[in-house]
Amino acid sequence: MLNSRDILVNRRFYKGLFFLGLMWISGCGFQLNRNQVSLPNNAQSMALSISNSTYTAGLNLELSRELSRVLSANNIKVSPGSTADLLLHIDLTGSNYTREDLSIQNNQSYRFHFSQNAVLHLKDQRDNKWIYQSIPLIGSYDFQTTATELGTEDLRDSGTKALSDLAQKISTQLSQNF
Repeated sequence: MLNSRDILVNRRFYKGLFFLGLMWISGCGFQLNRNQVSLPNNAQSMALSISNSTYTAGLNLELSRELSRVLSANNIKVSPGSTADLLLHIDLTGSNYTREDLSIQNNQSYRFHFSQNAVLHLKDQRDNKWIYQSIPLIGSYDFQTTATELGTEDLRDSGTKALSDLAQKISTQLSQNF
């Protein structure tokens, strides 16, 4: 048998459910933007400066292209150096791969581990202050095969995937600090 308390609890439950349904139907505009990168100090734009201290020619250009794509996907405007609110300077310090021998049920296979090393520096150009300096990041990619050596195309593709991982980690670093 229902008492007055059970009826009151059920009414509150249904009112809450009705309210949530109404918000859902009306499209209240509430959105979760957990993956959206936001810049510090209400900055609206960022300039990129990338130096390449590796032995891989053009790595800075590839990273610039990939990072611009990632930032554009998050609605961050990449501007020329002096007109941007922030300056993100990236030092590419290493680009390498290693091979690890694996044995799977008497079949020999190999894992190639690719890494792209970088150090980040972020400066607010509006007040000429460093937000952070010397943050190390490593982009990586693993490739497993039965071949003992990789061809030129596999080397290039795997290095590019490690560079894409580095760009994602830079984007994550930007959003975690603020």
